[in-house]
Amino acid sequence: MTQRSKSRSGPAEKRSGRKAGAASGSSRSGSSVSDSDGELLPETRERILEGALEALGRHGQRRLGMSDVASIAGVSRGTLYRYFSSKEELFDSMLAYERERFESGVNKALSAVPEGPKRIEAHIEFLTRYLNDHPALTRLTESEPRFVLAFLRDNLSTFRNATGSLVDPVLNHVPVVSSGEVTADQVNDLLLRVLVSFFLLPPGKNEKSSLPALGALVRMVSG
Repeated sequence: MTQRSKSRSGPAEKRSGRKAGAASGSSRSGSSVSDSDGELLPETRERILEGALEALGRHGQRRLGMSDVASIAGVSRGTLYRYFSSKEELFDSMLAYERERFESGVNKALSAVPEGPKRIEAHIEFLTRYLNDHPALTRLTESEPRFVLAFLRDNLSTFRNATGSLVDPVLNHVPVVSSGEVTADQVNDLLLRVLVSFFLLPPGKNEKSSLPALGALVRMVSG
């Protein structure tokens, strides 16, 4: 994966940039955490899932082990297995958590922006940042591209559904949509696919990104 990934601190702490954590290879706390009273705490579960995302980026899906997750999350192996009895259960929960993380992030980023071209620009900015700063995807594009492609393909509907209610009202005023030539959902789907292609095929070292051109095009067609 690229160095664009960042690491996170535990939920109880203020989160710092992922990049520093990833570079140092340190766990989320100085020592392992164990819930001694046996209670399953939401914050510990989130800590483990955040650690699993980062561990996935560091080790890849094939080599990912439960001890890797425990180390990065800063919890004991016993605590990890009390929350998730197997790697399969952990992985399924991590994917569900990731969908929730995206939906929460996009709602926060877009709902505060008034309807209009600025909301479409915020849509572009959020998805670009989400992909480029992802704790796992950016690292796995080269080491496990099949996993990345499968993840993006399987979650495209999640991206579309989460953004649709926020950008469709704007897209409905675009001439090709208001005329009935295409639907707002089709335009949003096209925009998402273009943004994903920017992530999978980033510009070379001496090339300028064409994302500003995409933003200009969106402003032009949305008025």
